[in-house]
Amino acid sequence: MNTMRAEGNTKLRRDLSKEAIALAMQGEWERAAEVNQAVLEVFSDDVDAMNRLGKALMELGEYARAREVLGGIVERSPYNTIAKKNLARLDQMESSPVTIRQTRKVGGVPQLFIEESGKSGTTLLQKPAKGRVVASIAPGEPVQMVVEDNIIKVYVREDQYLGQ
Repeated sequence: MNTMRAEGNTKLRRDLSKEAIALAMQGEWERAAEVNQAVLEVFSDDVDAMNRLGKALMELGEYARAREVLGGIVERSPYNTIAKKNLARLDQMESSPVTIRQTRKVGGVPQLFIEESGKSGTTLLQKPAKGRVVASIAPGEPVQMVVEDNIIKVYVREDQYLGQ
């Protein structure tokens, strides 16, 4: 009987995690936060759900709560790089001159870049923007690539320079 309960719990955790990730990828941060909170009500030690909740709270502009969640992860697991990176990003967001406190919603399901041999390639972003612009980017957020003087420059919402 305990084996069946454990299997059911594993499936529940996996299904809720998938839902939370899908919501985040669609920019549905409020709902993603709710689903991750539901995971933590059942599985209070789920560090992945804590990281996802912290990220969602950051995107919602709930910095104090995000810092509390992410700080709790670092206390439990001092080598958790995701939580540490999100705390650093949170520091950038809080210290920027104009704090972005709007909830960002990415339009629809992101179209992921898929490399096709001979027709595409990948490279590192050169001369990246610093601070608020980089800190405010959400997964799947659309960018514009513009050729200027034989250089491909990348811009995010409202012509904010991201890099080249």
